[in-house]
Amino acid sequence: MIMYEPIRILMLEDSSSDARLIEIEIKESGIPFVSKRVESRKDFEEALTQYAPDLILSDYLLPAFDGMSALKQVQKQGLSTPVIIVTGALDEETAVEFMKAGAADYVLKNHLGRLVPAIRSAVEKFRAQEALAASQTRYLRLFESAREGILLLEDDLIADINPFLLRLMGMEKDTLIGKSIWDIGLSLNHEEIENRIVLAGGEGYVHFEELTLQLPDGRLREIELNYNRFLSDGKVMGQCNIRDISERKQAEAIRAQLFQAQKMEAIGTLAGGVAHDFNNVMTAIQVSADLAMMKISDEDPVYKEFNEIRHAALRAAGLIRQLLLFSRDHPMEPIALRLNSVVENLSKMLNRLISEDIDIAIELDPELWTIRADLSNMEQVIMNLVLNARDAMPKGGRLMIQTKNVVLDEVFCKTMPEARPGQFVCLSINDTGVGMDQETLLRVFDPFFTTKEPGKGTGLGLAVVYGIVKQHDGWIHVNTFPDYGSTFQVYLPAVNQPPQKIKELKDSIDTYFGKGETLLLVEDEEKVREFTTKALNKCGYSVVATCSAQEALRIFETRENDFDLIFTDVVLSDQNGIELVEILLSRNPNLRVLLSSGYLDQKSQWPIIVEKGFPFLQKPYTLSGLLQAIRLAMSQR
Repeated sequence: MIMYEPIRILMLEDSSSDARLIEIEIKESGIPFVSKRVESRKDFEEALTQYAPDLILSDYLLPAFDGMSALKQVQKQGLSTPVIIVTGALDEETAVEFMKAGAADYVLKNHLGRLVPAIRSAVEKFRAQEALAASQTRYLRLFESAREGILLLEDDLIADINPFLLRLMGMEKDTLIGKSIWDIGLSLNHEEIENRIVLAGGEGYVHFEELTLQLPDGRLREIELNYNRFLSDGKVMGQCNIRDISERKQAEAIRAQLFQAQKMEAIGTLAGGVAHDFNNVMTAIQVSADLAMMKISDEDPVYKEFNEIRHAALRAAGLIRQLLLFSRDHPMEPIALRLNSVVENLSKMLNRLISEDIDIAIELDPELWTIRADLSNMEQVIMNLVLNARDAMPKGGRLMIQTKNVVLDEVFCKTMPEARPGQFVCLSINDTGVGMDQETLLRVFDPFFTTKEPGKGTGLGLAVVYGIVKQHDGWIHVNTFPDYGSTFQVYLPAVNQPPQKIKELKDSIDTYFGKGETLLLVEDEEKVREFTTKALNKCGYSVVATCSAQEALRIFETRENDFDLIFTDVVLSDQNGIELVEILLSRNPNLRVLLSSGYLDQKSQWPIIVEKGFPFLQKPYTLSGLLQAIRLAMSQR
């Protein structure tokens, strides 16, 4: 044994000569040491704490003290310092008594040759025990203070559990000791771990990422798990380290959502621009097809071809409208309403859309606050979210629609990137379907992104929801886990207004054709102007068409009283259509007005159109839609 540090020896010995002989014996062995000799109980007890010996050499009998009392005093103070009895005479029975009491060894003074081996053995054992105790203390500190959960297992049963995991689960240690690890809510089973251990070459260490731990109250936490299996004293032992990564995942999700919001803004701008360009093209196609169909019999084979063109144009127009909804460029007619009424009015239709193997539950807050929203848009949001939930449950499940009032504070808003403090109405759509992984969640609102088979969806449903909610100054929060379903929460600002009665407006289509009324058409897109003029002339109107505001003003000066209605695009090459209308109205207050545009953003000045109450027709429009809009405009002023 190599001893680099001197051994601190405390000798309980009343004979200085015997003490000197003991020191010589130890010194000759080459063991480095320092020693201190005491004779009384008082000095011995003081030396135990102040001198802190590594080894005690005690005589059996002293005038006022004895070796057995010294041994008991060491144990009383909770020390593990080895005690060797060094005495002139000791019978076998007394020696056995000392050994049973905890003495490390005994050596007779007339056989000091045994002393050095006894010292080496005792000190080696003592230092090994000290090192083990220090290691256990360090491990216990780590175990008790670790910022991750630790489970100690014996035959896959919980033998110990650290405070962090107890706090995370909200449980007492006694309720978990002896339970199987597979019963604490982990989203994996025994077979999965066994398979991974085999794949790891039988080393017994496996790592799992992005598991879920279901807490006793039903909440889910995202975790990482390291599992280590080993043999100890013939027993299968194990250690599970469970790291709660929920906050990290939440932070990642917040960063991802902020990036997503920026990306969606850019995509929305692009989608809106593309939709605007298509509007004029689709208007020309639709009006041309309608015009051609008016010239031929519906029995003519060509009629059917034109009808196919018309239906294809209508489908394209539908996609454009959805793009405009996504890009938040679609006009709104907001009113004060309660979402409860919207859900209740849609409930029968929703039941028809959902298959029989899906149970629908509706929980509406009877004291729900009012929001200011466009009714048809809110219906679209609910329909799209419900259909999305249905598609996520191909094998059936449960769909829950809830409304509730929420008051958000600064603390809560830090957990949700788009949230802000205030009073909101929350619409929640929950399903028990397949859920989504992180990659899918990051793209869930992207236009044209879909996980469905080709031909089963356009990928615009959730994009439209996103656009509508943003246009209403709200936001959407999604909670989802693979195989655990999804919850879409729509937050909309509450308003202090009584809900308005919802009126059903039905356009009269009894009289489409004109009765010789004269229209001034101002449209700078040549094909739209050409086909719209032809169509209206065919349908009983007299149309004077021009491509610019300035030309329209010159025509109006010479024929001011001839026109019954001005039908103008809002965005013209030389002047804004609204400004043109106001000039003409100042000259002829009885003039009827109909505005149209493929733009519904800043270019269209939509808020001004709403404020002034001007009739408006969104491009692309069909011939029947155009005729209805003109008839309604003619009847309003």
